Amino acid sequence: MAGGGRYDYVVAGAGTAGLVVASRLSADPSTSVLVIEPGGDERANPNVTSPLAFTVPFDATTPQKHLANRSLEYHQGKAIGGTSTINGMTYVRGDAAEFDAWATLGNPGWDWNVMYPYYLRSEAFAPPPKPRWRRARLGTRRITGPRGRYGRATRMKC
Repeated sequence: MAGGGRYDYVVAGAGTAGLVVASRLSADPSTSVLVIEPGGDERANPNVTSPLAFTVPFDATTPQKHLANRSLEYHQGKAIGGTSTINGMTYVRGDAAEFDAWATLGNPGWDWNVMYPYYLRSEAFAPPPKPRWRRARLGTRRITGPRGRYGRATRMKC
């Protein structure tokens, strides 16, 4: 363990939020951060890498006495990346009205105008290289992202 097993911060969980917190804390090179995660690296798991498989359960319960000893399958984000490993590669921002409601309920600094710049810091669009567009017979259509610089989106020609 680096630093003789002593750390300035310990982050429990290598999910999306935990890794963002660890990244922000470790931006200062004099700060040591340990991230602990009970799950493993699931990047080779087809249930993670294929958006078509996001409905496939990852795990099952132990046999349940009150369910005639049946096991139940369930989705679990026990992995590096947390539940972002099981979301079908989907990303959705919260609604501005919901953030504004938090502020109205007595949580200053949680309104949309304050939170929006943090969303922008975490977002990026990386289109596939143009040779892939041609091989996949993709058409193009002009789009504008939140910062007005995303260029063209692709869509399948059917």
